[in-house]
Amino acid sequence: VDALRSLWRCWQDNTPLDFKSSHYRLDRMQPYFNPGPIKHPEIPIFLGAISPRMMALAGESANGLMTHPTNTGPRFLREIARPALESGAKRSARSIENVSIIASPFVATGATAAAVKRERERIREHFGFLYSTPQYATTLELHGWKDVGDHLHKLTRAGKWDELTAQISDEILDALVPS
Repeated sequence: VDALRSLWRCWQDNTPLDFKSSHYRLDRMQPYFNPGPIKHPEIPIFLGAISPRMMALAGESANGLMTHPTNTGPRFLREIARPALESGAKRSARSIENVSIIASPFVATGATAAAVKRERERIREHFGFLYSTPQYATTLELHGWKDVGDHLHKLTRAGKWDELTAQISDEILDALVPS
C-alpha cells in the first residue's frame, strides 16, 4: 500500500520516487510511465482477502477489505472478518472506522421463482468447485461443515469433478446465498 501511495505521490506532485522497504525499492520513474496528475488522486486501496491474516493486513494498511464470494455471509463478516480487521487496525494504531468492507456474495435473483431456483443451482455448482479449495474452508468450518470441504477436496484429488455440486446442501445455500 505504501509503495502504491509513493508512486501516486510521484505522479501527482512531480516529486522524485523514493520508496524503500524490506521487499521493494522504487527509486526511478521513467517519464514514459508517468501519467502525471489525475483529477481524483485520493484512490482508495482495498485488499482482496480470504484468510484472517490477509484481512488483518487490510485492517492495518488499506482503506478496506474486498471479500471473496465464499466468505461474505453475515456470520463470517461478524465473527471472522471484523475481528481480523480490528486486529490489523490496532497494530497500526488506526481506527476500525477507517476500514470499509465490500462484501461480494453470490446472490440468487430472477424474475420468477423458477429463475431464482436456476440461479441457486448455478451458485451450488460454483460453491462445489470453490469450497473444494482448502483456502476457502474458513466459512465451512465456522458453520460446522468442515467435513464438506474435506470431502470436496478429496473428490477433486480423485478427479470426480461431476460429484462436487451434489455435496453443497440446501442448508449451505440457505445460509450463504441471499435470494
